[in-house]
Amino acid sequence: MIEINKLVSVFLILSLVAGCAYAFSFDDLLDWVSSLFGDKKEEVVCNPPYMRLGDACCLDSEGNGICDDDERQQTTTPRTTGQTPTTSKPGKTTLKSSSSTVDGSVSTSAKPPTTTLASKLKADTVTLDGTLAVDVDPVLTASGATLIQPTTGGYLEFVDLSSGSHTSVALSGDILSGVDVLALKSGKAVIPVKKGNGLVDIIDIAGKKIIKSIPLSAQLQVDVDAVLTPDETKALMATRQDTSNSYLEVIDLVAAVLSKKINIQGDLKEGVDPVVYSDGSKAVVPTLKGTGVGARASFIDLVSGNIVKALDVDGRLEEDVDLKLTSNNEILLLPTKTPVLGYLSIIEAKTMSLQKKLTLSGTLKESVDLYFLTGERKAFIPVYTGSQGYIDVIDVYARQIDHSIKLSGDLIRGVDGKLTPDGSLIIIPTQKGTTAYLDIVDPLSGTLKASVLLSAVSHESVDVQISEDGKKAYVLSGKPGLAYVDVVDIASAKLVNTHKLTGGLVTDLDAQLTSGTKPYAVSSNAATGYVTIIRNLPAKALVCLTTGMGTGYAEAIDTSTDTSFGIMSLPGNVVAGVDGISASEASTTPHFDEDMTMRQDDQTVFTTTTHPAQTTTTTTWYGTTSTYPPYTTTTLDDYPQTTTTLTDYPQTTTTTLSDAVITPRCGDGYLSWSGTPGGGSEECDPNTGPYNNWQGAQRYDCPSGLSCVNCKCVGCGDGRLQAGEECDKNNKYSTVNGQRLWQGSKHDCSGEYEMCGSDCKCTSSVVCNPPLYEDSQCDGECDPTCETCESMDGFPCYECRPKDCSDLSGDWSSSVRCDGNHEEIEHHPDCSQCARCKEVCPEDDGYYKLLGCAGKCDLRLCIKVGGNGEYQDCYKCNEPKCGDGIITSGEQCEEDADCPDYHACKGCQCVTDCAGYCADQGSNGYAVFAGAANQAACTNEATARMNALRADCRVVCSATAWMQGVSGTCCCVDADWVPCLNCPCVAPCNPDCDTPKPTCQAKL
Repeated sequence: MIEINKLVSVFLILSLVAGCAYAFSFDDLLDWVSSLFGDKKEEVVCNPPYMRLGDACCLDSEGNGICDDDERQQTTTPRTTGQTPTTSKPGKTTLKSSSSTVDGSVSTSAKPPTTTLASKLKADTVTLDGTLAVDVDPVLTASGATLIQPTTGGYLEFVDLSSGSHTSVALSGDILSGVDVLALKSGKAVIPVKKGNGLVDIIDIAGKKIIKSIPLSAQLQVDVDAVLTPDETKALMATRQDTSNSYLEVIDLVAAVLSKKINIQGDLKEGVDPVVYSDGSKAVVPTLKGTGVGARASFIDLVSGNIVKALDVDGRLEEDVDLKLTSNNEILLLPTKTPVLGYLSIIEAKTMSLQKKLTLSGTLKESVDLYFLTGERKAFIPVYTGSQGYIDVIDVYARQIDHSIKLSGDLIRGVDGKLTPDGSLIIIPTQKGTTAYLDIVDPLSGTLKASVLLSAVSHESVDVQISEDGKKAYVLSGKPGLAYVDVVDIASAKLVNTHKLTGGLVTDLDAQLTSGTKPYAVSSNAATGYVTIIRNLPAKALVCLTTGMGTGYAEAIDTSTDTSFGIMSLPGNVVAGVDGISASEASTTPHFDEDMTMRQDDQTVFTTTTHPAQTTTTTTWYGTTSTYPPYTTTTLDDYPQTTTTLTDYPQTTTTTLSDAVITPRCGDGYLSWSGTPGGGSEECDPNTGPYNNWQGAQRYDCPSGLSCVNCKCVGCGDGRLQAGEECDKNNKYSTVNGQRLWQGSKHDCSGEYEMCGSDCKCTSSVVCNPPLYEDSQCDGECDPTCETCESMDGFPCYECRPKDCSDLSGDWSSSVRCDGNHEEIEHHPDCSQCARCKEVCPEDDGYYKLLGCAGKCDLRLCIKVGGNGEYQDCYKCNEPKCGDGIITSGEQCEEDADCPDYHACKGCQCVTDCAGYCADQGSNGYAVFAGAANQAACTNEATARMNALRADCRVVCSATAWMQGVSGTCCCVDADWVPCLNCPCVAPCNPDCDTPKPTCQAKL
């Protein structure tokens, strides 16, 4: 009965695990079944470098979970650099393949199955020859038809996005994290690789072959890319020799030669690339200056290859925070930092002179960049202090900070502020504790317009995306293993939808907007590389790459309807910093990736293998037979070295005489450690003898910076506090098959403001460089009129701080606000932080600051406004009017004195004084008549009098001889005699009549 129960149990459990068989090996299952019936086998224990295989052990020298014998069964076609490799592994099923021949070399492409999860997505998958490296992105050729993906093992792989065919080129060395390939419009590709000091391979894309491999003078630096000149005739590669010497190496891409090597003195900073003037005349290379706080910008003439200026600035470079140059080559912005302060050096690029060093509102954040606003006259940079973020808006031509805008929370490493397409708003995610926000900032007014609460916290180096019309923002947020896409309406600042994704977020994998129907390619898996080609995305889509339980997912959202379109599992997992790519990305999607950097404490793993690699070699010393199985030694250090593979060495076979072991001897060229036959505790071996004259003896070095003394690695960084050391970072060690050769520990400095330097000495972690000072007098640098020297809270430094403006004579203030209508800020002549309001006299409205009204009116008409109202201290042009004492256009007089004799001023016109004038005319017979109101009335009256005469006479005054007088009178002012018809001379005739004539004269 017991046996039956056991069988039932076996059946039930086998049924349960049928869907999870991947978690159990067949041997494990047999062992478990045997144990049910009391027939459990003795447990087999395999110590490294051996692994269990059924009831026995097999050699796994690489520690990769594959027996070396199985690996040797692979068939590998010998290749030379630049040819296409082909590899076939037994036991692997090829589901779909395509092949092509390039230059006589065959390329195969195996396509594993892709699982579709309730999805409309359709895709093909291509298997690559190599695997993916962190932050080494794919690129597209100029036509967008071919994807180029660098992979580890030293391959440049090409995938035709239309047919899915695949070929690859074996590079001259291996790729380095964060160093990308460049695809040129000329049909060439440029990729730096690591081998020795480093190489740059120039590839013919169409021919799939290396045109030239150019050796470099120094080593590549993680995340420091090659930079092209605008005409793509030169590639500039910054390389590193040591902390004091770096180079800018200029490669002529036309001639395929290294044309210049310029020593720029100083150390490179991860992720901080050179910049090139838009006319290709100069390059600027930023470096760290020595080991202290300081940076240098080296200006290099690309024609002569000379350094024309080396400009030193305060502060250190921050990881992946780049310089920015205006497109007209006028202004260069160089951001630097201290632990507590951020600086922005504004440099006049043509004269290469420092114009202003601005102290920012906080310090810089890793991988959070500076950007220009539309028009490039202003820029913005996110900064932080403590756990509070700010955005500083800088007028780069006025050389001042216009606004410092406080955000809702802290900055997130690698998450930049993004401009809306019209350049009017900055969109940036922030977070406070476990709460995340999307902040919407108006840079011109200097205000935080709105803050939108998000579904979960944001992830490092995962940026917000903005729709092409600028109406919506798409924000990735998440928790461990779970991610969301929050859709925010920017105008209303409202969360309008949230899409729950299948997997979790991965560092530096942004969601990407597409606008079109071209294929979208996803690279995945660091174990076996794949490219998955998605062929049926919606015309407008947001593609998200996520991870879950070792599986990657591609998830698409139709942004035109704001609905989920499909989810597809990938053949492998996604890799940090390796984005998807499409020729139809939306215009708002950045076509560069500058967020991901390798942290300083991430050690690079380098592997070497003893030789011969394929079999066991036996050596006899003094009658003792010793076995030397192949094993893998891994060195962790700051600088790259070469990885050696098994297949690169000749395979030999010798006969094993016995399993006898060798007594460890320092200098024998054999690394005796606890895992080798005979054991041992060696950490290095100089191979200097004695007993080093056997086949396979070689030198085993310590990590860079450590010395091999008595086969022990000693020095700063080994985690063992030695004589003369005050601290130790414990950042250098060696391992064999995953086991450390020694166990050190970190030894910190005891001082509150001390840090462990590269020499294992404790140094101050806070350097009080200007504008910070070490003494309470601030080195006498403070302006005694306006500043005082005060200590900084929480730091052993002092700084010059503005005095309270109220202590200055006058009504000065540090927080003055003017109403903006008829007042403006007047700054103190000595203390720029103090100001007061002064009245504005707007000339557009006819008000002027000074008497004279800027010559806009007659000086006598420029009068002070006065009174107690607005503009009381301003001047304005007075409107001319009769009686204002000023004779202006259209006026003859303002008073009688302005008129000629016998005239009076009336209505600013000179009129005749008829009474006085006519009285002085004597017997001329001029007359004064009353009752006329104006000149026309006088004329009419004169005419009437002439018509009334019926005598043949002459009239003394014609109509034109009459003028208006004062007080409503008229007068005759001219003896203008005219004939008057029908005037009979009847006695008594007029005494003035000319009696001899038949006519007479008459006077009016």
